[in-house]
Amino acid sequence: SDARLSQQPCCPSLLSVAAGSSMVDRALAELVGLPSDAPAVVTNEVLHRHLRAWAEDEQSLPTQVVTAFGLALDVRPSPESLVAPKVMRLLRGLGDAREAARALQVFQCLRQQSLEVNAFFACATINACMRASEWIRALQVLGDMEVQSTDLDTTTYNAAVAACGKAGAWRQALQMLDEMEDRRVELDTITHNAAISACNEPDAGWPQALQLLAAMAERCVEADVATCNASISVCEKSKAWAVAASLLHEMEDRGIEPDATTLGAAIAACEKSLEWRAALRLLFEMGERCVEVNSVASSAAISACGSSGEWIQAFQVLSEMSDRSLQVNTISYNASLSACEKASEWRLALHLMGDMRDRGVEMDTISCNAIVSACEKGGEWFLAFQMLNEM
Repeated sequence: SDARLSQQPCCPSLLSVAAGSSMVDRALAELVGLPSDAPAVVTNEVLHRHLRAWAEDEQSLPTQVVTAFGLALDVRPSPESLVAPKVMRLLRGLGDAREAARALQVFQCLRQQSLEVNAFFACATINACMRASEWIRALQVLGDMEVQSTDLDTTTYNAAVAACGKAGAWRQALQMLDEMEDRRVELDTITHNAAISACNEPDAGWPQALQLLAAMAERCVEADVATCNASISVCEKSKAWAVAASLLHEMEDRGIEPDATTLGAAIAACEKSLEWRAALRLLFEMGERCVEVNSVASSAAISACGSSGEWIQAFQVLSEMSDRSLQVNTISYNASLSACEKASEWRLALHLMGDMRDRGVEMDTISCNAIVSACEKGGEWFLAFQMLNEM
């Protein structure tokens, strides 16, 4: 690393940073000394070394980071400078590592060193907070930007709304929308999608999602397939299958084509409401619409049938998965075994067990319990006892 560092175009003041004996100093010097057109693989290697160094010396690093960036060009960085991309790389690297606290430290040090802090840096820092589910730190970034009278744009607010949503802070996410309106910041489709996704909490649910959909229409903001997917996912968590089905029809009326995620979420909503007929109907519609039927949607339909004891339908969907060359996993088999258990269909349960072994699908505790219980309920005590001994 020393040989490579000596070949980098560093200014004299930066060399004094590189002369430090700590691992942090060397990593910083190498990062700042990289040419602006350095390959991504080289930058990533340095960033990883940088993060490891930070783990050893986290107290002093934030100030060193900014100082080194400033020394590299001896000017205040702007979005067009050679320093700004390196700050962005650092913040994104911290986001990938879910190091929200350290990303916020770098962001605050930029301000403390009187360096220009712009919306690009703010978004990168907020995204790091979002990935770590640290919504309070995300709002802290917004507060810091307001203190220095920086104009906050839609992208910055969207990142904050998403951060609140990922952490389950749906009330704060909705407050962000009110604040955007008060400040006359444009609310776009992404804003509403993030807010709807934030309603995936027990104390929010589908009523809040529907209110946001109505607000989109009032604001003349166009809904897209992601909007509908987010809304139907909220219905799934709330076990509101009828609302999910209604949203599907509304989606068609607006000319929005549902995708595999849309129908999969609607089927999952039917599953949780034990509406197996509706789940099978939606699964059939996926084929009719030429939407690719995937393992997730099929497994949800099997679970809906299994929970209602509809073993014949569950087995049919499982067979269709094999016919479509879809991956049949433990979850899919367990749902079918659960249906067999409820119907005391011990023969089919044993058949499915053999099928799992032939396909190399791992059997877990749920699988074993369902098979034993199916044998027991079918009056096959000896088989149940034999199965227990084999497990």
